Amino acid sequence: MEYDAAGRVIRLTSENGSHTTFRYDVLDRLIQETGFDGRTQRYHHDLTGKLIRSEDEVWSPTGTMTKQTASRTAP
Repeated sequence: MEYDAAGRVIRLTSENGSHTTFRYDVLDRLIQETGFDGRTQRYHHDLTGKLIRSEDEVWSPTGTMTKQTASRTAP
């Protein structure tokens, strides 16, 4: 595992050497996760910090987005 200066996990490495990375906003909330398989999950929060939407993106090896889905959480 790799951590940033704030002590948050920013990178995990699997046994085969592939990586999952994590990004956070200035309020310490997880805003993006890119998995071993290249899928990117983005998280959106309201002003109180509640998760209000997530987006799932799939990218091809050439860098083209092949699929995007979005879902809203309950109010």
